[in-house]
Amino acid sequence: MKKLLFPLAILGMFFFASCGGDGSDEEPTDDGPTAEEKEKEAKIATIPTDRVALYIKSSGTNCPPCGAWGWNVHGAVIEEAGAFISPFTIHSANFVSKDFINEEGNKLDGDLGVSGWPTFITNKGLNGKLEKEPLNGGSTEASLKAQYLGAIEAVVAEEAKAGSAVKWSVSGNEITVDVRTTFFEDVPEGEYYIAVWVDENLVQAPQAGYTAGTPYHKHVLRTALDGHSVYGVPLNKDGGAIEKGSLFETTHTGEFPEGAWDVNNTTVTALVWTVTGTLTKAYGVMNTSQATFE
Repeated sequence: MKKLLFPLAILGMFFFASCGGDGSDEEPTDDGPTAEEKEKEAKIATIPTDRVALYIKSSGTNCPPCGAWGWNVHGAVIEEAGAFISPFTIHSANFVSKDFINEEGNKLDGDLGVSGWPTFITNKGLNGKLEKEPLNGGSTEASLKAQYLGAIEAVVAEEAKAGSAVKWSVSGNEITVDVRTTFFEDVPEGEYYIAVWVDENLVQAPQAGYTAGTPYHKHVLRTALDGHSVYGVPLNKDGGAIEKGSLFETTHTGEFPEGAWDVNNTTVTALVWTVTGTLTKAYGVMNTSQATFE
């Protein structure tokens, strides 16, 4: 029996050695995401996926309706819409303006053809086209508020295609903003831009039509960064398609007069724009965000 078992043991050793080989044909093991991939995922995780509407009141401090029914409607919409909007009050060099006039207000009023004040503006549809809200002769404060809130609700009900988050600081009369932008789905070839707007809330200044003293103006648009660029700078400089999960990290700077603007009442908003047209450009807001990251 011993003589029989020994050769069998040798044969078994040969069999297992031959079948096992040297391991060169084994499938590689999946070690999971790389450190770089994990870092990218962590950055994208700081970006909200909700859609937030852009809501604007074009106003004038010498405009009596702006300080009466326009003031009441604007305040009510901001309060009730809450985190579902990025709100702004803009001022252009028009016949009812005195305070807060800047290049950004001139650009927006000019591009949108605003010729009466107050005018309320929201973005519409998936591509976020900015449009003036109509003002009917028989409108009441309640009906206007319901109209604007309805427009906002229609925007936030849609799934966002893109989103952003910001980190910002002020030093030496300059504001620096880092922005992370990602896309939640594939988007076709086209022009996609990122803009950064800075507003100051509760700025005290006279207002025609306001009868309870000198009011505090809400979310006054102070500046757009990158040289006062309302529509920002391109994300895909080659105009190519953008894949879902792409991450863009950009840095933006602009003037911030610390003695004149209150940094503690400042909000920074990132806006993802789509741009269409060749000779005549049309701009639409895909999403806005005031979310911050550390």
